[in-house]
Amino acid sequence: MKRFTTLKMAAALVFAFAMFGTVAMAQAPVEGSGAQTGTSGGPSGGWGHGGHHRGFGDMDSRLYSKLNLTAEQKAAMKTIHEKYGAMFKETMTQMKAIRTQLNPSGAFDQETETKINEQSAPLMAQMKANHIAMQTELTNVLTADQKTQLAALKAQMHAEMQERRAAWQAAHPQGATQQQ
Repeated sequence: MKRFTTLKMAAALVFAFAMFGTVAMAQAPVEGSGAQTGTSGGPSGGWGHGGHHRGFGDMDSRLYSKLNLTAEQKAAMKTIHEKYGAMFKETMTQMKAIRTQLNPSGAFDQETETKINEQSAPLMAQMKANHIAMQTELTNVLTADQKTQLAALKAQMHAEMQERRAAWQAAHPQGATQQQ
C-alpha cells in the first residue's frame, strides 16, 4: 500500500510540475496581478486558503521570475515545456489505461493495486527520466549567473520549508510521528 501511494504521488508531482510548472516559470508575473504582492486570492495570494494551495508550478515560477529571463530564454523554455508536456500527457494516458483495464470498477483491491503498480513502474521510470531531461534542458537555457542565483534561491526555499515543517511538527507532535 505504501509503495502504491508513493508511486501515485510521484506520478502526480512529476505530471503537475511538467504540465504547469515550466510554463509558469517562463512567464514573468503580470503587473498588478497579485502574483508577487500576494493579493490574488487570499490573504497570502493563494486560492483563499492563506496561500497554501497555489499550484505545483508556483514555487518554480516565483524562482524563475527572479532570474530576469530574456525573451529568448522564455521562448526556449516554452518550447521545452511543450515538447515534454506532450510526452507526460501520453504517459499519463497510458497509466490511466492500465488502471482502467485492470480495475474497471475502481474498487480497492490490494492484489489489483499491486498489478497496476507493477505494470505502471516502467512508465513511472520513463516519466522520471523525462522530467530529469526536461529540467536539464531548462537549466541549460540559463546563464552561469542565473544558474548560481537559482541554486541560491532553491537553497533558501528549502531552508524556509524545513523551518515551516519543524514549526508544524512542534505544534502537532502526534501528527509528526504519523507522517514519517
